[in-house]
Amino acid sequence: MKIGSIIGSRPQFVTSAAVFREIKTGHTPVLVRTGQHYDPEMFF
Repeated sequence: MKIGSIIGSRPQFVTSAAVFREIKTGHTPVLVRTGQHYDPEMFF
C-alpha cells in the first residue's frame, strides 16, 4: 500500500523522518514536496 505525505518546509522534513522509517517497514511512502521555502541546497 502507498501512503502519501505532503511536506512544505524544511522543519517538516526533519520531523517526518521518523514517520517515514516506520512507513517503510510495511508500505511504500510517497513524498510530495510543495517547494515552500525553496532552497537549492535541500534537493536530494
